[in-house]
Amino acid sequence: MNGPNRRVRRLEIIIAVSAGALAACNSSSGDPEFADANREAWVVVDGAMAPQIADFLEPATGRARIVVSRDDHAILRIREGEIDTLGTFFHDRYHRCGGFTAHGSLAEAEAALSDETNPVNRVVETASLVVAEPEVVQQLIPLVSPTAIVSTINGLTSFGTRNYRSTGGVNAANWLRDRWTTLSAGRAGASVSLFQHSGWPQPSVIMTLRGDELPNEVVVIGGHLDSINRSGGTSAPGADDDASGVATLTEVARLIISQNIRLRRTITFMAYAAEEAGLRGSAAIANDYRARNVNVVGVMQLDMTNFDGSPHDIVLITDNVSTTQTDFLASLAARYVPQFPVARDRCGYACSDHASWTRAGYPSVLPFEATLTTHNPNIHTARDTLSVSGNNANHAAKFAKLAIAYMVEMAQTPD
Repeated sequence: MNGPNRRVRRLEIIIAVSAGALAACNSSSGDPEFADANREAWVVVDGAMAPQIADFLEPATGRARIVVSRDDHAILRIREGEIDTLGTFFHDRYHRCGGFTAHGSLAEAEAALSDETNPVNRVVETASLVVAEPEVVQQLIPLVSPTAIVSTINGLTSFGTRNYRSTGGVNAANWLRDRWTTLSAGRAGASVSLFQHSGWPQPSVIMTLRGDELPNEVVVIGGHLDSINRSGGTSAPGADDDASGVATLTEVARLIISQNIRLRRTITFMAYAAEEAGLRGSAAIANDYRARNVNVVGVMQLDMTNFDGSPHDIVLITDNVSTTQTDFLASLAARYVPQFPVARDRCGYACSDHASWTRAGYPSVLPFEATLTTHNPNIHTARDTLSVSGNNANHAAKFAKLAIAYMVEMAQTPD
């Protein structure tokens, strides 16, 4: 997850970078090819914060830092080599990552700023949602296997780091592609692919199960594939952040496929690259879907599902999401998993990949493992291992059950 905020008001940072790699929140400096640290980048921040950030970074050589100021936001010119420094600034001062998204040019940054400030670009809320598939959901929920979730977590953490610029990050993507290919083998209309990104080596991974009746209507469930160590070390197992989310959605896929559940709508499972570098992978995919006018009817993000740190088992994030779909998710929890207490909380900024879909105009939801003050304190360190969760996935299994309800209901399986 991109560093929850406990103490400050909403601050969303949009980083616009040329095609080189960038890093956020002290990504490991030992990873390959931090290309051209002097290359220009553009950062869009809350306008009130712009002078403070500019003073922290010191003036750019011969040029002003603040290049645009509009609608309570500002665009700052920085260098790629300053991205880690900026991430450290927010960690040290506010105990969070910046919550930024990355783009390929100043023009793209300005377009993203328009998405932030122009109400026309806000999500159009989903029409009323009703529970329609209780028999299918109730068939699948008892079959959720914490052991299967652990297997995927262990596979992902075995690479040492999944940093989006590292060999481990690429190998993890290839491993997950192969795992999903094996999982979906024999399913008619199933496909698995890598979504390549031009600015860094790690691809995103996408598995699609084509719908039978409404294949052009799509339901998305995702988590992020990459991991970081904000202290600069090379070990970034990321067991909770976010191997747990990817493993949880993999369990949803396993059950839908193994039980041969037929779907009216298409569903896609996504493991995003470069979330920790500013939601970059999900932004590229969501913007690609928007450019192609793909009809996405709902998006669920699973980012950290396995640390049981709160009296509430499931916490629904309320900002940068669809209100209608969040309320629907709460109703699904009450109906299908009433034994799990549900609460609501807010990140205060774009804290995970759901925000990329919201900004692209699609309705999204984010169920989270705990409240923002009780989430896993070991993320972004070498200590983010499965042992912190008792070497089991019992908490993540709760999210798999809720995710099954969401995906089946949104996909509207036929009678």
